[in-house]
Amino acid sequence: RVVNTSTGEAPVPTRVLNLQTQTVTTVELSMPDGGSAVMYRPGKILKTGTSVDPDAAIRQAAATAYVLDMTQGSPAWTQVPSMNFARTYHTMVLLPDGNVLVTNGGPTTDAIGVGTAVLQAEMWSPGTQTFTKLASMATPRLYHSTALLLPDARVLVTGGGRFNGVGEPTDQLNAEIYSPPYLFNGARPTISSAPGTIQYGTNFSVTTP
Repeated sequence: RVVNTSTGEAPVPTRVLNLQTQTVTTVELSMPDGGSAVMYRPGKILKTGTSVDPDAAIRQAAATAYVLDMTQGSPAWTQVPSMNFARTYHTMVLLPDGNVLVTNGGPTTDAIGVGTAVLQAEMWSPGTQTFTKLASMATPRLYHSTALLLPDARVLVTGGGRFNGVGEPTDQLNAEIYSPPYLFNGARPTISSAPGTIQYGTNFSVTTP
C-alpha cells in the first residue's frame, strides 16, 4: 500500500492507495498540518511543521509534530512534543540509527525570507518522541531546499531559492554536508562478508568483526 499523509502546500486527509485493487481509501479524516513527513519505522510516520502555498500571504510557521501508526486497526494522528523551532520548507531524513534529522526551513512561510531562516538542525528520537538541538548550517535554506542521506551515513543538505525567477539573490546554489553524532562514536565497523545478491523474502547474513 501507499499512504499519503501530507502535502507541501496544504493539510490533507490521510489516504491509502491499494495497488492490487487500484482504489484509494481515507483512513484518517483529521488534518493536522505537516510540511515534511518521514516513515521512521515500518508503518509509522512522523510529520512536522507547516505546509503552505508559497503564493499565499505570509504567516507564522508551526513547530508541531504528529505521529501515525498505520499498523493499528484504526490509525489516528497523535500529537507529540513539538520541534525546538517552528519550520516551513524544512526537510526530515531518516538516519541509519533510526533517529530523524530535521534541517532547513524558516519561522514563517516567507519563501525568500533568508534573513530569519532556521540554521540550527535538530534530531527526533522515536524512543523519547522528543527533539534535540544540533549544530547549525552555514547557509539559510528555504523553498526548494532538500536533504539526502549519503551512502557513507552523512547527510547532504543543499539548495533553496528560485522562487521569483532564475538568478534571485536568495538562491542557494551550493551544498553542505552534515556528519551525525554516530560518526564520532569510535572507529567505523568493517564488513567482512556479505552476499553479492539476495532474493526477496529470504534471510541473508552480513558479518563484521
